[in-house]
Amino acid sequence: MNYILAHIILLVSVAITFISNQPQAHEDKRVTIYKYNKQENDSTIIATRIYMGDSLISETGQFYWSLPIRSDFIDESIIAAALRQNPYESFDSLVCEVGGVSAWNKYDITFDKQNRPVAAYHYKAYYEKYDEQGEAYYAESPDYALGEKIIFSYFKNGYKQQAYANDKLIETIEKDYNKNGELVKERWKAYDEYNYLIVYH
Repeated sequence: MNYILAHIILLVSVAITFISNQPQAHEDKRVTIYKYNKQENDSTIIATRIYMGDSLISETGQFYWSLPIRSDFIDESIIAAALRQNPYESFDSLVCEVGGVSAWNKYDITFDKQNRPVAAYHYKAYYEKYDEQGEAYYAESPDYALGEKIIFSYFKNGYKQQAYANDKLIETIEKDYNKNGELVKERWKAYDEYNYLIVYH
C-alpha cells in the first residue's frame, strides 16, 4: 500500500513539474478598427484583428497599416535618440527621396521636466539634386529647411501629437491608456483622408 501511495505521489510530482515547465500562453487581444465619415458624426467597422502576443493571427476586413499607429514624421526611436543628443541628425544615402522623404533629417526637440517631448521641429535636406540643365547630382552637405512641426500635449491617461506643415495641420494621433499602462484606444487623422478609431479589447 505504501509502495502504491509513493508511486502516485511521484507521478503527481512529475506532472506538476511538466506543467510548470511549459511556456506560458499569451493572452489573445482583439482590435476593432472604425473609419469615420467626413462629417465625423458616424463611423463604420472596417476591420477586426486578433493578436496572440505581438503576432497577428487573424484579420477580417482591410486595414493596411501596422498597429499601434506610428507617425510618418516622428517616432519613439527618434525621441529616444534626441534625449541622448539634441538636435538629433541622421543621414541615409540609400533612401528613396519621394513623397517628402529626405536622406538628411534633423530633429530639434524640446522636452519637459519628465523628459516627454513638447515640441519637435523636423528639418529636411535632399541628397539628390538637379542643376540648371536638369542633370542630377549629389549634395555634399545638407541645406536644411523646416519640414514639419510636431506639438505634443498630455492628459491624465494619454497624449496627443499634432503635426503641422506650412502652418497646416496634417496629422493628429491620440492615444489612451488604462491604469496598467496598456493601450486601449487610438485616434488617427491625416491629410483630410485618413480618419480612424482603433479600439483594443
